[in-house]
Amino acid sequence: MNGAYNLLGECLLLAFTLLASLTVFLIGRRVAYPASVAAYGAAVAALVADPLLSVANLHRVDRVVGIVGAGLLLVHLAFMVRLGGLLLLYVLATQTWSFRHHLAIGGSCLLTAVFVLLWLVVKTLPLPEAESVFYHIRAGRPPAVLWMNVSMGAGLVYIAAWSLVEFTHFLRSARTTYEHGLACVAMLLYALAGVGGTLTIVETLGHATDVDITGVQRVKGPFALVLVAAAACVWVSQIWLRPLWRQRRQASPPPVWRSPGWRRASSPFSASISARTPPMAGASPGRP
Repeated sequence: MNGAYNLLGECLLLAFTLLASLTVFLIGRRVAYPASVAAYGAAVAALVADPLLSVANLHRVDRVVGIVGAGLLLVHLAFMVRLGGLLLLYVLATQTWSFRHHLAIGGSCLLTAVFVLLWLVVKTLPLPEAESVFYHIRAGRPPAVLWMNVSMGAGLVYIAAWSLVEFTHFLRSARTTYEHGLACVAMLLYALAGVGGTLTIVETLGHATDVDITGVQRVKGPFALVLVAAAACVWVSQIWLRPLWRQRRQASPPPVWRSPGWRRASSPFSASISARTPPMAGASPGRP
């Protein structure tokens, strides 16, 4: 979802980045270990990922390290760490770890490793214009370049989809209008994050099949900026951890209602035990 921004766009991107990162950091201070570690990791990753949505900043990273394509590698790793850290924050803070979370984190790590491996393969290819392969229209040739970009988009779609599934559980446990509304907005944002990864795949496949996809390149920059701004606003509304629904209500079973006489003996055996048990010292004779 990288795009070109003017000075105003760069400033807005940086402002929303700082706002989102600070909010996640403050949330990390309010949750227990190890959820706090996940929050701090997501906050740091946001400081790296969001500014690198600008292609100009990607080029700056390349010039600093002296490796063409290093900015693309860094921004994808930062986004995967950020999305994975946020998912771990939800799960660990509410103590709802289950098998599906193994699939979510394990699968995202596997797709990230595939991307890194293909990035290394592409770096070994004798490409005449390596910079255009990494930062301009998503190239589809040779095949290693095609699969590198596809794996990058697939990783974003994968972790965004699992995060959306996680918020469906929050939606089912919501009781107030605030909780319902915020869960729906968060699900919409994760769906849009998946759309961003899908645009990367569409751009790559379109270039490989000689389809005109310049329109995709024009819209992905503003789309990314709007998504970053919306995500920052949602995180600010979650700074008091209200969306965690008191550590997510479905994590603990609901209280069982009992009638006022539930303490009475329910069997002859328990009745005989109560009859043989002497009263405690200081208790009134007629009090059980």
